[in-house]
Amino acid sequence: DPYGLTNVLGYRLETAVALLRAEGYSVEIEEASCKKGVQGSDRRILRQRSRDARTCVLTFAGFSTQPQQQ
Repeated sequence: DPYGLTNVLGYRLETAVALLRAEGYSVEIEEASCKKGVQGSDRRILRQRSRDARTCVLTFAGFSTQPQQQ
């Protein structure tokens, strides 16, 4: 990253946003959806990019981290 943005890939959404805001960044959030339609409550960062020196964009998706009951 040309602006020295802290790498938050794989972090939980709330943790990533709090960390970057504490570093003085403005954070924009985008959601990516699963093509299979699987819903998950564990929201993790898939992609991050800098819009400018003080603004970053985080893309997250919900992951199902609990095994499905059969």
